[in-house]
This record gives sequence, C-alpha cells and structure tokens, in this order.
Amino acid sequence: MSDNIIPEKLKTGGRPKKPIWRFFEQGDEVDKGHYIATCLACNQTFRPGKTAIMEKHIINNCSKVDHSVREAVKYMVEMREESSNFTSTKRKGSQVEKDQTTLANFYENSELGGERKGVIDVALIKAFVCCGLPWHLIDHPFFIELLRQLRPNYNLPDRKTLINTLLTEEILRVSVKCYKLLDKEDYLTLVLDDIGAQKFAGIVTDAGSNVHAARNLLSEKFPHILNIRCIAHSLNLITKDLMKHAFAKRIIQWYMVIVTYFKKSHRPKELLDLKIQEKRILGGGLKTYLDTRWTMVHEMLDSISRLEICLKEIVNENPNVIASEAVKTIINRKRGFFNDVCDLANIMKPIKEAILNLESNKATLADCYFFLAYLGQSINKIPEDDHVAFRQHAIKTFNEHFKLYNFDEYLLTYYIHPRYRGTGVKKSKTIYRRIQGAAARIWQQMLKIPDIAAYLKEYKHSKKESAEVLLMQLGEFHLKTIPYNSPYNSNVSTPLNWWKMCIPIPPYLQLLAIKLFSIIPHAANCEQIWSICGWMIGKRRTRLSVDNLEAMSKIHSYYITNIKPELPNYGKDQTAEEIRTNLNNSFRNIEDDEIDEYDEEEMAEIVACPFTDNSEQSLSQQLEILNVLDLDLMFRNNPVANKQLDDDELDNFI
Repeated sequence: MSDNIIPEKLKTGGRPKKPIWRFFEQGDEVDKGHYIATCLACNQTFRPGKTAIMEKHIINNCSKVDHSVREAVKYMVEMREESSNFTSTKRKGSQVEKDQTTLANFYENSELGGERKGVIDVALIKAFVCCGLPWHLIDHPFFIELLRQLRPNYNLPDRKTLINTLLTEEILRVSVKCYKLLDKEDYLTLVLDDIGAQKFAGIVTDAGSNVHAARNLLSEKFPHILNIRCIAHSLNLITKDLMKHAFAKRIIQWYMVIVTYFKKSHRPKELLDLKIQEKRILGGGLKTYLDTRWTMVHEMLDSISRLEICLKEIVNENPNVIASEAVKTIINRKRGFFNDVCDLANIMKPIKEAILNLESNKATLADCYFFLAYLGQSINKIPEDDHVAFRQHAIKTFNEHFKLYNFDEYLLTYYIHPRYRGTGVKKSKTIYRRIQGAAARIWQQMLKIPDIAAYLKEYKHSKKESAEVLLMQLGEFHLKTIPYNSPYNSNVSTPLNWWKMCIPIPPYLQLLAIKLFSIIPHAANCEQIWSICGWMIGKRRTRLSVDNLEAMSKIHSYYITNIKPELPNYGKDQTAEEIRTNLNNSFRNIEDDEIDEYDEEEMAEIVACPFTDNSEQSLSQQLEILNVLDLDLMFRNNPVANKQLDDDELDNFI
C-alpha cells in the first residue's frame, strides 16, 4: 500500500519567483539567490536577472516579444503600482487610529519607514534627471553632507544603485504611465507594427538625410502614409540662412557687444534694471542669443528695440560708469543701428509667429501654406531702396525652402480648410488640376485600406466612380453647397472636428479631409527630446550609455509634461504654467552665466571693422509663391495684415 503513495514534493526555501520569470529562462546561479535570465523571445541574457531590468526589457526594448506578453507585463507593473499606492493611502487614512509609533517617521532622528524612503528615492532620481546632475555627485562629500543635514537617517544610495536600480525602476513606472496615457490619445508615436499601419495618416520628420531615407522607405512600404517634412524645423533653417547675410551678421555682432557688457558688468546691469522699472517697460531685459531656441532671434532684436531709450539715457547720464567705448559707439554713434534692428525684427517677427502657431498640436498642413504666405508677404514688403541685397537674399532663401512645401498635398489641404477655403489661390486651370490630382492620388492609396474600400461596396461604386464622386464633392465644397456651408469658428472647433460633423453622402471627401487634417505637420516634440539629450550629455558626460540616456530623456519628458502632479509640494499654490515659467527662468539664469566675459579690445575690434557685404549677389527674382497665391488679396488689403495673427484675429483675417 505504501508503495502506491506518491511522495510529496519537498518544498524549497526562499522567496517564490516573480511572475516576470514566466517569460525568461532561468540559468546558473551567479550570486546567492540571483540567477542568469535569458529572454525567451530574443535570447538576450541578463547577469543576474533582476525584476525591474527584465520588466523594462519586455516593455521597452524587446522587438521580438509577442504583443500580448508586453501587455501582460505592463498590466503586472500597473497593478503593483496601484497596490502600493492603495496601501500607502490606507495607512495615511488610518494613522489616527494606530499607535503613535507611526509618528516616529516624522521625527528627524527616527528610523525612516520603507515607504518614506521610497518617496525620497523617487524625488532624488527626479532631481538628478531633470536638473542634469552628473551621477558622480551622489558620492561627493559635500552633497552627502547636505542630505544628511536635511534627513540624518536617510541612507543615500551609492552611484551603482542610483543608476542600475533607481533609474531602472523609475523608467519602468514612467513607461507604464505613458502607455496608459497613450491609450486615451488620438495621435500616437509608438511602434508602427504594434498599432497597425492603417491607423497612420503621415510620417513627419526633419530634413536630415537619415530620417529622410526612413520616410522614403516607409512611404514605399505603406503608400497611404504621407511623407511630410517638419515645418517648424524648416522655418528655423530659414532663420539661420537669413542670419548668414552680412547685414544680419553685423547687427547680431553689435547686439552681442551690448548684451555681453550689460550681462557681465554689475553696475551697468543694475542701472539698466532700474531704468526698466522706472519707465515701466514690460518684457524684461536684454535676451541672450541661443542657436537652439528657434524664436530667440526675434525676441533678442525686440528686446534691444524696446530698450533703445533706456540704453541711450544710461550711456548719456553715466559716462563714467559706462566705461566701454565700443558700447558707447554702437548706442550713440552708429547711425541707423536701432533702425536696422527694427527692420530685421520686423522680418523675424512672422517667422516667430509662424513657429509658435505651427508647433501647436492643432496645426495642420493648411496652416503651413498660410503662414508661408504670411512670411512671403513680410519679405515682399522689405524696402527695396534700403536693403536691396538683403531683400534679394531673403527672397532667394524663401524660394529654396518653399519648394519643399509647394506640394499638392499642402495646397489641397489649404483648399479644403473650412476657414481658408483656398482664399488667395489664383484662378487657374493648372492650379485647380493640381488640387484635383492630389485628391485623386491620395484617394487611390486610401482605397487600399479595407475599412475605406468597404464604402465602395456599400455604395456600389468602382474605384474610378468613387474618384469621380470625390472630385464632384470637391467642387461642391468650393461652391459652399449643403452640407459644406456650415460656419466655422476656430475658437470652438478644429478643421478635423468640422469635417467629422460634415457628413456628405457618400463620405468620400469627408474621409479624405479627416486623413489630411489628422496630420500634425511638425516634429517639435522629437526636436525637444534631441535637445534634451544634448543638454544631458553636455561637454563632460561622454560615457553616458545609450540605454541610460534614453531612460533619462523619457523620464524628463514625462515629468515636464506632467509637472504639477510631479511637484506636489513646490506646485501646491501654482498653476502648471507658472511652474513651467519658473523652470524656464531658472535655465535662462544658467544661460546668462555661460556668456563669455567682456573683452573691450575684442569688442572694439568688432565695432571698428568696416561693413563689407561679401554675400553672393543674387539676380533679381520674385517670390515663387506668387505663382500660386495672390498675396495682395490675402493680406495687403486687409486691415488686420500688420497685426499679430492670434486666433481671434485670424477669423477676421480671411
């Protein structure tokens, strides 16, 4: 009888395996209780296999893991975080009922509770990432002394723990939070295969050769995905090209003489600040010139233009304090300096306004066309007698970049925008054929999507018949017949929402419009991330690994986007916008500190250098946008033309 009894399996000691091990093969033991882990999907090995690192690999890095496995791991992390938050909240809610021993965590010399230490650990990694602090600071004696003065019983992690444990755990938490947020968004920037190629309307990148090649590869593989250049990046390139002209270079050089002197000289800076307060001039002091801030050129020129009276009064009233002859020469003796600053600022203003408007998540391909027209009109208004060479240089620069956006897709979107409705488009059979051709080509590619092709079966149309109906609807839109005659107000609606409410039968033009207006024509968020990465690496952190740099940029972007909830103590009585303003101001102070010291001999040499225009002389040419749009009809005869183009004025502008 005893022979038939199956012996019970002996229980092994130690903690049970974490659920993440279901997706990894356990290898040899490398340390007590720690084993080699090999991913079952991609065979990548981790020595040893730590839970946070394995979960991060499945969620963020493994390209071969099944989508259902990734979702399962995200769910596990999410549930663990919710359980941790629930336990913390429950304990806080019941602390009155418990013994007073829990209050010991609030006393300076008491032992820290595990939850409290975890909160401080998270705050610590936030500070290191968002302040750009080098990892080795964690081992610096004075930094350790500071934290021990603040909290004597907080055991500061070492450098290895900070990087390998705290950073990994935080990127894991942030990744799960981001996935939850993206589930609720309309526009996603995740892996193409995970979402489905049919959900993508276009791909937007800057002008780099590598990303341009990537755009072409995607367009060839998925013809229905439109290939779009980042408009904000192109406007920045226009700014840089304009600044290459000798006229603009001279103004920037003289400006830097003034700003360097007043930023680096204590008493003159104090006098300027007092004069600004006395005259109640808004907008602050002189701005520092930065290549990476795309709107900075206009802000810089505008700042010195606003402070012209202040600067002249300071120089004339305090000749013994303002010791720089170079500064005195520019402010008082350089004939026309402030007039030239004003002229250049007027050219840069529409570029700044265009960048700010087109970096919005509500920007469309139609807005690209409109603001390029606005910029073209400002260049067209440069006085021919005062700055002949610079005017031709500006026209040449504009034409070179306009070629990249004079595509039929942009023109079509401008034509079917419910506010613009093609205003200013020249009445030409050639141009209208371009618009019709673009609509037909895009529609032909859209028919390869099963959900779109299903409408042809419903209305019993062939591909050719559906295209003919589409072009007929395009004409009806131009004539404002029903249902295309609904009013449009940008304060309460968007072009995308307007078209969703406009339901023609069959809905061919509606489907085309929804596709075009779903595209946000900029990659500003990507550009910001690249800037963040460059700032994090700086000049010294050349050994920062790619994985850690990626993790830090993700954490930084998430914290800045959700800045108020992530700073519960600092932001208690402030709005998110106020916190961001304070954050930006803190970085501006850092930028001011990085200005080179003022060298009078060097600055005097710059001022004394005669102005020579070595720029290549361009043949007289006209703006190429005039072949498509009548800028006089759009702008010159409109009283709003010389005002800032904010949302309220735009409705009256067209």
